[in-house]
Amino acid sequence: MLWRDSPAVRFEDVLAGDVICTDTEKRPKEDGSGTTTVNFGYDKNGNKSYNCKIPTRDNSTRWSQLKTPYDDEFMVGFTQDIGAFKLSGKYIHRNGRNEVVKSRQKFENAPTIDGYSNNYYIYNNSGKSKTDVIALKIENEKPIVWKGIENRFSFTADWTNTKRNKLNYTEALTESEKENEYILWDGDLVRWSDRPATNFNQPYTLKFATYHDWKMLGGKWNWSNLFSWTSSKKVMDYYSKDNLPGSDFGLPQAEVRQYKAVRLPSAFTWDTKLGAEYQVYGKNTLFFNIEVDNLLNKRNKIHTDYSARYETESDIVFGTGRSIWLELGYRF
Repeated sequence: MLWRDSPAVRFEDVLAGDVICTDTEKRPKEDGSGTTTVNFGYDKNGNKSYNCKIPTRDNSTRWSQLKTPYDDEFMVGFTQDIGAFKLSGKYIHRNGRNEVVKSRQKFENAPTIDGYSNNYYIYNNSGKSKTDVIALKIENEKPIVWKGIENRFSFTADWTNTKRNKLNYTEALTESEKENEYILWDGDLVRWSDRPATNFNQPYTLKFATYHDWKMLGGKWNWSNLFSWTSSKKVMDYYSKDNLPGSDFGLPQAEVRQYKAVRLPSAFTWDTKLGAEYQVYGKNTLFFNIEVDNLLNKRNKIHTDYSARYETESDIVFGTGRSIWLELGYRF
């Protein structure tokens, strides 16, 4: 970036002068309305110059040639009609590969590069994950009509287990995580990549959904509900003062980080939506929807925002409180 003292100075002359901006100072504005900040530097003879090149900052992040993340997935399932209802189930095993990970230059044995800061960040494809899912669902195929109201119901139960060798795309791996060292997880000695994923993983979930359609006041009305329950779960809580020497476990690593399990209680939410549409002329339709998420405004604990980088206790992260959405539209 180039800085010149006046529009009358050519950029070519600033480049030829080869003066680096090293400081700033305040200067009165020409209209007398206050001051402005200007850059200046010193030429080879030590003379002050307001025509200079502003040095660029060193890059702190380097992107390697990233590959496209992908999943190897195996799934088996079934569907069975039971009277007016349909029962279905499935099992999914998914291996995530080439997932993007944020790391550090020294952990990757990467070279020092001009224009980059010391120990710059690197994004690469060393991330991997393993997920197993079992899900069951029962629903009525045809609506159950009661007093002119068409009713549909759906009940889903599933179990999910996910393990991964990274936190997320924004947290950089530490050296011990990069080396997949052993950690103490709730008293058990396991590899870092074998710990349970806790920031989104829900062991057991139950969902019951209802859908209702009817005609009223010359329009088509609909009301839907989603009741969700997630089981309690153990999440990781880290405090670096609890680290233990690796020699205590016959391991070559300097220390074993100790993660304690925090039991988060089960969570329940009720989401509901009410809508209607009216045909006003030909195919023109006026409609509205009002949607309320977390109707009961439950203060659900989701996970811990732990950090293995600082001397701090973990904080509990809560789910979103009640939110209301109103939509009014016209289709033509």
